[in-house]
Parts: sequence; structure tokens; C-alpha cells
Amino acid sequence: MIQYILLGFIIALPIGAISIEMTKQGLQNGFWYAWMVGIGAITVDICMLFALNLGLVDVLNRFKTYLWLLGAIFLTQLGWQSIKCRASLSKECEAKKESLFKLFRSGLMIGLNPGNIVFWLSVLGTSIAGASNNTEMSLVFVSLSILLGIALHDVLLAGITSFFRRFMTPKAEYIVSIAAGIALFGFAAYFAKEWAVSVDVVNSVRFLVVEVLGNT
Repeated sequence: MIQYILLGFIIALPIGAISIEMTKQGLQNGFWYAWMVGIGAITVDICMLFALNLGLVDVLNRFKTYLWLLGAIFLTQLGWQSIKCRASLSKECEAKKESLFKLFRSGLMIGLNPGNIVFWLSVLGTSIAGASNNTEMSLVFVSLSILLGIALHDVLLAGITSFFRRFMTPKAEYIVSIAAGIALFGFAAYFAKEWAVSVDVVNSVRFLVVEVLGNT
């Protein structure tokens, strides 16, 4: 069990959209605000766990293309909100805090990305293949252990960022928000690129242009 908890913890370590949003919320608003983003993302992981147990892999793969586009749109909106509020430096923005439910929803939406699905289909599948007893019970055991490792990472990240919150100045908060917004734009661009590749946008547009020019 320990090795799978460590696996979940290590996999959650690389910087991603979830970690960026959790860090921003933890530094600006505290533990619970960061943790709610993590809970939203873990909720998606739990749903993936049930989907795998129910054999819904093909259904999940079918919606990958749409999830790339959905993720790109949502991360663009999230990045813009982060930059717009801090860039305006208005008192209204400074005083306003997002509700915990809204932050949960943000984590949920960020977690709904094909990268997360690929993780569960590849990493979890490999872990199960290497398990000594490849049964339905081992699938649940390994999955829950990995989930526990991811949850441990999120709790530590929320705790560390909320601890350093006491040292944050308004200028530091401003820099964190701008940096987080730019990073989220970067992830949005990556998602948009993957969506364009998956639907072959370039060739589709080229074909459309040729058709239009050929009819004129």
C-alpha cells in the first residue's frame, strides 16, 4: 500500500494548473480556499476510479477531444480573472473572496482534462498490471492508495501555502496573481493546441479555403 501512496504523491508533485490555482488561493486566502480547489480535482479522480471499475474506458476516450477544448476555455477564463482583478488594483477586488463552492467547481473543471484521464488510463492500468493479484479488489485497493497519495500532496500544499500567507504583502499578492494568470494562459494554450491537433483544424481550414477559392 505504501508504494502506491508514494506513487500518487510523486505524480501530484509536478507543477500543473491545479497546483498553481491551489498555491494562489493558499497564499492569498488560506488553507480552506486552497484545499477546496484540491477537493474539486480529487472528486474528478474518484469519478475516474468508478468509471474504470465499471469499464467505461471507451466512453472516456470518446470525449477526450471535447475535454481539451473545454479545458482551454475554462483555463483562459480563470487566468483572465486572476490577472484582471489584480491588475486593476481596485479595493473591490482586494476585498472580494470567491466562495468555497466556486473554488470547488474550479478544481472540478480543471480536473476534467484529458491529461488527467490519460493518467488514470495509463498509470493506474500499469499499476494494476504489476499487482500480484490482478482482481477487482486489487484494482480498488491500488486506486484508493493512489488517491490517498494525491490527497496527501494537496493537504501539504494547502498547509504550506497558507503558512507562508502571513508573510505576504500586497505587492507579493499582486505578483502571485499575475504569475498564476500567465501560467494558466500557458496551460490553456497547450490544451487548445492539443484540441486543434485532435480535430486536425489546420487541414480542415485549408480544405475550406481551397473549396471557397475554387468556387469563386
